[in-house]
Amino acid sequence: MSHGEYTYLKRVKMKVEDLKVGMFVGQLDKKWADSSFLFQGFPIEGKKHIEQLRRECKYVYVDFKTQEEYDVFLLNTAKEEEVKEEVPDIQLLDELPTALKLFDEISKASKIVMRQAMQDGNIDLDPISKCVAGCIGSLERYPDALLLAVNVKNKIHYTSEHSMRVSILSMAFGLEIGMTQEQVRILGISAMLHDIGKGAIPHKILNKSGKLDKAEALLVRDHPKESFRILSKIKDINSDIKEVALSHHEREDGRGYPRNIPKDRVSRFAKIVSIVDAYDAIISDRPYSDGRPAPHALKILENGSGSKFDPHLITAFLKWIGMYPVGTLVELRTGEVAFVLKRNPKKSLSPRIMIVTDENKKTGHQKVIDLSAMIIHSSGRPYKIGAALKNRAFGINIRKYLDKENFDVPEWCKPQTSNNDSPFAKYL
Repeated sequence: MSHGEYTYLKRVKMKVEDLKVGMFVGQLDKKWADSSFLFQGFPIEGKKHIEQLRRECKYVYVDFKTQEEYDVFLLNTAKEEEVKEEVPDIQLLDELPTALKLFDEISKASKIVMRQAMQDGNIDLDPISKCVAGCIGSLERYPDALLLAVNVKNKIHYTSEHSMRVSILSMAFGLEIGMTQEQVRILGISAMLHDIGKGAIPHKILNKSGKLDKAEALLVRDHPKESFRILSKIKDINSDIKEVALSHHEREDGRGYPRNIPKDRVSRFAKIVSIVDAYDAIISDRPYSDGRPAPHALKILENGSGSKFDPHLITAFLKWIGMYPVGTLVELRTGEVAFVLKRNPKKSLSPRIMIVTDENKKTGHQKVIDLSAMIIHSSGRPYKIGAALKNRAFGINIRKYLDKENFDVPEWCKPQTSNNDSPFAKYL
């Protein structure tokens, strides 16, 4: 095979009566949309899978590395024990379109409010309130869909998109720890507006790649006061929203800014936004620094427990978000790159993932696997996460994969793109 082809798969057409437990079904004899299997590509985990395939198909395409390894694989994986059948994630597919639409709407609303604040201070909160209500509904139905959407990031628009991500993550966390809908609503609006005062800071300072001088640093540290001043002009605004803007940089040890106040004077809303604000800032690319992998950010948060952040909220946040948060890019030990689709509360190191490259980091084929099922790679090694990656590592933007079609039929299997350039063309 040439360097541009996928070295980790061989696609072999097989009759369903010849299938064995442990094989990986890469394609059916029909479109995925016409079957009961909602994710494209899955391991045969037990007799029930085989029986289901026999009811729906005459033949399927099985993925292996080489013909030789295919033969060895048959010998090593021809097991008869029953394995619990994985339930396809129907909810994710149903909720993703709504989540992506909400992501775009709240992004636009955030930018409009920032512009209103800088022009005449006449801010209309209705669009943000409606977006927040929509996000709460989506998060209550299936939180991982919207958590996937917030991982679409743009360094140039960091300030406005950062507030949007902090809002969504804060609301998801608030629901997780049992806050009421009204509390989550206030939390979401507060997080959306917590940095609104940064709009008064010149772009050349906000986007400065080097170290800020003393005067610039003082101007940036004043943004909580500026945010409070801007929000105070809004008639009948909830006082908690203003307090979050003023207090989200205060600390548990009383050494925060701008007021250096003790922890008992900082609201729970502000303490949550403080944690999520720091987390998103660390993992995001900013004009003056590259984002870090999620585990690195979580370690920083853990180290700040009790000094910078509320220790009880930090413990709850770390437990909720997990070692590999939804949307995190990861490199598998086999060399492929994937991103996390769904956390596994019981096995935090084994989430459900979508693989988007081969071992050579070549894109073009996607498949979804559950790492807790101990799936075996065609090389004989189990699929395991080797390391978390920073945002957009290897040029991968997960937004392009958050389309229902990517969960059903790979691009190279569609009629308009199936051609001799496909690494699997000869097997189709």
